[in-house]
Amino acid sequence: KAAETKSEDSDEVVAALLDLEKLMRKRNKEDPDQANRTLKALSGNGGGSWRLIFTTGTINTQKRSGRVNYFPIKATQSFNSETDPWLIENGIYLGDFPLIM
Repeated sequence: KAAETKSEDSDEVVAALLDLEKLMRKRNKEDPDQANRTLKALSGNGGGSWRLIFTTGTINTQKRSGRVNYFPIKATQSFNSETDPWLIENGIYLGDFPLIM
């Protein structure tokens, strides 16, 4: 929901992300192959793309300017899991026009 509205309470967003991170760390410790299975599932048919919606920054940044900063323009990270090592590409766009790739 935070990705859609960009107006959710920052403390709730960070708390949910931290809870998810703790859960995955626990699962990975219990089952060392869990991280690889998760990455493989997220990569779909050899690759995937993620859009940056918000940043949390460091603990010091969070104290100064809040816990979540919604990113104002389109930024993506794409990866190809069929290469070794994985190919990762970052991009920043103005609309659909790539400013930085």
